[in-house]
Amino acid sequence: MKKIIALVMTAALLLTALVGCSKGSSGGTVSTDGSTSMEKVIGALGEAFEAAQEGVTVTYNPTGSGAGITAVSEGRCDIGLASRALTDSEKAGGLTETVLPTTASPSSSTRITPSRI
Repeated sequence: MKKIIALVMTAALLLTALVGCSKGSSGGTVSTDGSTSMEKVIGALGEAFEAAQEGVTVTYNPTGSGAGITAVSEGRCDIGLASRALTDSEKAGGLTETVLPTTASPSSSTRITPSRI
C-alpha cells in the first residue's frame, strides 16, 4: 500500500511539473534529461501527459543525474532528473529542486530540477 501511495504522489508531482512546462499551449515539447532510475516513471507519465495535452510531446534522455542537472542548467532541457540533492552552487545558479519519493522508503527519492517553472 505504501508503494502505491508513493507512486501516486510521484505521479502527481511530476504531472504538476509537466503542466508548468507546457505553459498552457496546445503544442510543443517538454524535454526531460537525467536520472536513469526514472526511465519507466517518466515514460508512463509522459504518455499520460501527452494524452491529456493535445499536441504536446514529452521526451526523456536517460543520461544520469549529473548530466541531467548540467542539461537543465544550460537550458538544453526543461526538467532535469537527479537521484541526489542539488549542491549549494547549483542552487545559487538558479536551479530549484522538488524531492519526490520513488518508493515507500524515505531514503529513496528523486529530485526534479525544473528550469522554467
